[in-house]
Amino acid sequence: MANNPSNNTDLSNIAIVLAAHGSPASGAHGTPTMSLAEQLSNMNIFSSVSCGFLEQEPKIDAVVNSTSASNVYIVPVMACKGYIAGTKLPRALDLTGAVTERIGPRGRMQIHITEPLGANENISAVISKMFIAAMERMDVSPKSASAIIVGHGSMQSRASFEQTSLIAEAISNGEENLDVKAAFLEERPRISDWKKIAPTGDVFVLPIMISDGNHGRRDIPKEIGIEPDIKFDDAVSSGVAGPYEIDGRDVYMLAPLGETAEMSELVISTVTQAIKADN
Repeated sequence: MANNPSNNTDLSNIAIVLAAHGSPASGAHGTPTMSLAEQLSNMNIFSSVSCGFLEQEPKIDAVVNSTSASNVYIVPVMACKGYIAGTKLPRALDLTGAVTERIGPRGRMQIHITEPLGANENISAVISKMFIAAMERMDVSPKSASAIIVGHGSMQSRASFEQTSLIAEAISNGEENLDVKAAFLEERPRISDWKKIAPTGDVFVLPIMISDGNHGRRDIPKEIGIEPDIKFDDAVSSGVAGPYEIDGRDVYMLAPLGETAEMSELVISTVTQAIKADN
């Protein structure tokens, strides 16, 4: 077993299933959630790590039903506990609550569902470090820059708005003294109004899109005025793209949160917190 970065909580008898929404257009390979599952598996912390999706193969119910472990933790790779994490996912898995008991391939099994990764108590600190690292890399002083985190937003649920706003507020009140605002794709304040949201200085934009999809790499850049291409994708994959001069302002795009190495830390922390809550 590798060293366990989870405050000595034994995770070696736990199977992890990462649950993402997915998209039929994503195909059955190469998604950030699959990369995250592989990264966690290579850390040799859990007994097994797999992933499943609601809207693409492999389907989450088939993955869970084929898991041979007796202790399974479902980790929603989602930004907040909105409709998908709170209703659609539990319904797809026929869960009865935070812990569901059923007969699995090797007998009795317990299925636990954790909080979504976006609700992890450490997420504000993780995002703050990402902004600082990007600004230092681009030789931009945090004192003269603005930062925007972009959530999906929804007119049907306030969960995305509330969670994204709380993260922005927590970072702004943190030790780094970053000026962080929240913006959204599908509700106000919209990221298309970024010049009003952050009226002065260089702007660093981080999509807190955790699930797989095109929002972080396609929809958000286009709303800002950036036309994503191969060069943009390569730069984002390295952590930050830019500067892009738009109306006399320098804009930088960070990688969507779901594609970053920090996600493995959030998974381990989320599972550890869930185990403590169960006990």
